[in-house]
Amino acid sequence: MLHRVDMASMYHGLEVRVPFLDDDILNLVATLPRSVFFNNFKGKYSIKKMLKARLPDSVLNRPKQGFSVPVSLWLRDNLAPFYNDVLSRTSGRCGQLLRYDYVRRLLLEHCNGHQDHGRRLWNALMFILWYDSLNGIKQ
Repeated sequence: MLHRVDMASMYHGLEVRVPFLDDDILNLVATLPRSVFFNNFKGKYSIKKMLKARLPDSVLNRPKQGFSVPVSLWLRDNLAPFYNDVLSRTSGRCGQLLRYDYVRRLLLEHCNGHQDHGRRLWNALMFILWYDSLNGIKQ
């Protein structure tokens, strides 16, 4: 089952955390009182206590960090030619739904480093590709 979860999560770009599944760990944990797991509602208390001697405080106590995708960098570098190609081949297909001149201006400002329009440009690109796929247009 873990293999299937791993494959499905990677396919959809999801981060999945696998629980501790070792039989010996599960059997040990089942015998421990609840107080071992929580200290003033601080999560992962027992794990942090166990790893305190092996990891620095900066790692153990850092805040959660999100997983970000470097969309802005991709659009500025590797994806810029593809994006320009998509815009030149699909210009006007989305009809009144998308202003291509505006998207081109955003892409130019983004690639020149004047503004970071990464998220907007990514959304527009995904919309164009989705719209074209609905209409049977291959990129």
